[in-house]
Amino acid sequence: MAVPDFQSLMMPLLRIAANGQEHSLAEARDVLAAEFKISDTDREEPLPSGRQSKFSRNLISIREGAALRTSRPLSEIRK
Repeated sequence: MAVPDFQSLMMPLLRIAANGQEHSLAEARDVLAAEFKISDTDREEPLPSGRQSKFSRNLISIREGAALRTSRPLSEIRK
């Protein structure tokens, strides 16, 4: 499956954050990749700049837009 856009990833990522447990962004990335059945090849598909993958960029965009921080557990979005 192709990489979903960040709008499609937003609710599933926020569901992960809302379960009250601590999650790293890497863990959330793995869970979402499995949920959306994203292949390793698609997960690693680079942006035109080649500096990061589209999948990672979409998750980072959500994290920044939702004030999720990697230095805090994703569950803290509830606070």
